[in-house]
Amino acid sequence: MFLSVRLRCLAFLWILILLLTAPACASEPKAGSDLGQFQQDFFFKDDPNDFFENPMGPQNSFPDFSTPQETIPFQWSPKQPFIENQPKPRIPIEGGGGPAQTAGRKDVNLNLPAWLKPGVRITYYVAFADTPGTSSELVKGKPKPGEGYWEDKTTGETYVEKETYGTGGQGLMEVNVAYVDQQVAALDIRLFGKEVGTGDITVMASLGDLGEARQCKDFWVHPQILGQVKEMQTESGRIIRMPYHLNNRTYNAIRFQGKAGHHTYDLDTGLLIARHGTGGSPPVLVGTQTGATRGAGSTYIGIIQFLGIRETPLPWNGAPVPEWVGSTRSMTFQGKYTADVTAAGVYSFPVTLRLEFKNKGAGWIHFTQLSQMQAPANMPQPMQGQVERINGSSQVGGLWIFPGVLRQLRPGQVLDRDPFTGMQLSVGGIDGTRVRLHEANSRDASDYIYDLQNGMLVGGTITKTLHMVRMVTSLSLASRE
Repeated sequence: MFLSVRLRCLAFLWILILLLTAPACASEPKAGSDLGQFQQDFFFKDDPNDFFENPMGPQNSFPDFSTPQETIPFQWSPKQPFIENQPKPRIPIEGGGGPAQTAGRKDVNLNLPAWLKPGVRITYYVAFADTPGTSSELVKGKPKPGEGYWEDKTTGETYVEKETYGTGGQGLMEVNVAYVDQQVAALDIRLFGKEVGTGDITVMASLGDLGEARQCKDFWVHPQILGQVKEMQTESGRIIRMPYHLNNRTYNAIRFQGKAGHHTYDLDTGLLIARHGTGGSPPVLVGTQTGATRGAGSTYIGIIQFLGIRETPLPWNGAPVPEWVGSTRSMTFQGKYTADVTAAGVYSFPVTLRLEFKNKGAGWIHFTQLSQMQAPANMPQPMQGQVERINGSSQVGGLWIFPGVLRQLRPGQVLDRDPFTGMQLSVGGIDGTRVRLHEANSRDASDYIYDLQNGMLVGGTITKTLHMVRMVTSLSLASRE
């Protein structure tokens, strides 16, 4: 839950996962949400501004350029990230309606799949590539002395040239079931990057999401619901049943195929086993000696593939929520971020993390995480961030662990080893009033400190090593309201 610093390529991988699993932030299932009208919800709709329907884009979307002041090639682009909306398989059920419209629904009293329980972890492999269509672009700004530029004759604004670069990356995504009952599932989603060359797995970020237990976001759909879906084909896409071969195994699968991607589910478990997506950015302007012409935007491809599922042996899986959670409105942590750069020195900056509780359920909470760091002198002051988070009773590094469970732990006890990320969770130490849980692999380490009396998270430390930089973020609970 604490701050971290990421490499540029890892940040792009995070963006990929957000796009492929959207929305990847806390959101509550809405009563009456439509589970029917499959063709409308699943397949793409025609959009005159859709890049694939209208590659040249809106005709009035570019500035009025004339001859550049110096005859060197330029291009102009708003460079807005664009991925065509991926299909969201909202499955039609006889009787239609959503959670609040239960009349005629065959799935109202469905028991949860046998695998779906608190503490279950689903792991996916993710990868992406984004290739620009041109070698440079124009950005709004004033040219340096002697530098060529373009001028928008309508507004008078000037644009200078900037090179464009392709990006790519790969990593892992953990989907942890932090809480589940018949109606709702709370997810703790952790993102990992895989470094080129070494293959080391490094922690990138943690997210949270909340969805219906029977059909939770894109990660699973109850197998009995999938069993009711009929094969079909339209101009926008198709639904087919098929054998799907992945990682030396053949699945009895159903695929929801759209214009620019697909979801494929295992019919036996309901789990998402593959998702592929392609897309691109809007067209760009390329400068010439006599004016400007339209050029191709970037091209994107991303994949998510199922690796495995297991029930983590955490002692607190399914444990009750401590009483103090219900009366808490916010928590504030304070500390510092330290970067030890080889041959350059050690730099430290104050950090504040404020958690504002929004909504609460039987075993989960939704909160807004506000972060602030006093940045170096040459950067905006202060550096700030905001993200929506979900915490549940059955996760690693959450805001609480039931105190009765904490008091049964023993120093040095190994609680879990993950076969994909290499993360090992153990009891780092107990000092009589607090217990420290230690989670680490070859690149990253995290310590979570809990109060033995009430089970509250009261501090922690995250250590990351990226090439020649060792980064440590330490935080302690400053106040609770």
